[in-house]
Amino acid sequence: MKKITFLVLSMVLPLLLAGQPILNQAMNFSVGDTYRIDGYYDVAFIDVGSAGPDQAWDFSEIDGDMFIEGEPALVVNPSETPFADSAAVQISDIAIKLLNSAEGPYLFYKNHGDKRELIAQGYYATGSSSFGPWDPPMTDLMYPLAMGNSFGFNYEYNGYDCQAHYLAMRDSGDVHVHADAWGSIITPLGEFSNVLRLKSVITSHWWIRFDAGEPLLYLGEFVEIQYNWYDPLIKAPLMSITEMSFKSNSNSFTGAFPGQPGNPIALASSGPWSKSTMDSFFMVQYLAAYGGQTSVNSVVPVLDVGIYPNPARGTIKLNLPSGHIASNARIFDLTGRQLISCTVEDEIIDITDLSPGMYIIQVTTVDGLKAESKMIVK
Repeated sequence: MKKITFLVLSMVLPLLLAGQPILNQAMNFSVGDTYRIDGYYDVAFIDVGSAGPDQAWDFSEIDGDMFIEGEPALVVNPSETPFADSAAVQISDIAIKLLNSAEGPYLFYKNHGDKRELIAQGYYATGSSSFGPWDPPMTDLMYPLAMGNSFGFNYEYNGYDCQAHYLAMRDSGDVHVHADAWGSIITPLGEFSNVLRLKSVITSHWWIRFDAGEPLLYLGEFVEIQYNWYDPLIKAPLMSITEMSFKSNSNSFTGAFPGQPGNPIALASSGPWSKSTMDSFFMVQYLAAYGGQTSVNSVVPVLDVGIYPNPARGTIKLNLPSGHIASNARIFDLTGRQLISCTVEDEIIDITDLSPGMYIIQVTTVDGLKAESKMIVK
């Protein structure tokens, strides 16, 4: 009987495994990839669902107090960024920045055949830039990765004020990641099958210095339990749900800054960081638009919108796919500054107040889908 059972398992097991998603180096970012992440903050509670095989998650509706529409992101060559002279940036393969602005956050990654690493991050703004590396680099993903696989690591991040040349913040901690489930998921973007869920437990300690010459202020311990859902051929998470909590531990950190003798630590005695605990809350983010390769099993309802005439002057008329009607529109210049926000009637938008140049138009349909296009005003 044991021989028969083993024979049956040896035949069935490969079939079971064949249905499971496996993440590999196709997840590595490439120059030219684009995507947008939208999010809800201060979500009181959201059910992340069960672990295990062949799950079905439905996040088509999210109840959050604050919705933030993300700016489109673009993957570029690190040498084309304001931080190109950094040693950490020079070993990176790609950088992710805002599509419509040189200012804002930058993330730098190193692609490997067996993992994707986050090397450094910066924030570029005229007169107030910051930059810092992770040492060792953060392991973003490891390959191949299937349900039941795990990995973990310790990290340290030091962020510097680029203008005043001082250490502005430090973050250190540990991360444990476990691929705990696979199945199908419905997000506000659409329905996806054969996705893998990663559960991460992140414990971090934060210090901050508000100005040069001031001591480092220890904020406390942050704990995040994060769930990320991945389609094996989509490089950004389809959905991320993070439960965050904070605990001040002022009696545990006194004396010198670890690893930096002579740098005193001041402990929070007043203000928002003086609370001993912070009630946990959820942050929910989801992929809202994606400009790279998608899985053949995925349904990604991001619409194309035609604009006539283009170049235009005075008014424009939208041309959406059959069955979709425009509800509202926003128009941005190439720095990301919003110039027009309006309700759309009869698919026509007044652009009389726009100066000649190129713009980005974002359209939301009556059924809640998104469309985006470039527009030239003459």
